Amino acid sequence: MEVADGATVAELLDLLGIPPAQTKLIFVNNVGRDEDHVIKADERVAIFPPVAGG
Repeated sequence: MEVADGATVAELLDLLGIPPAQTKLIFVNNVGRDEDHVIKADERVAIFPPVAGG
């Protein structure tokens, strides 16, 4: 997916329609990041939801 230059992870979540409360972990190129991280060209973003179970 392409995003505008200077887009943050929070903006990507918004584009994807994912509420921030439904994210637990965010990785950019296998490094944990927060929603303020600015996405650069060719970076991979992985978003994991909260996990529950028993």
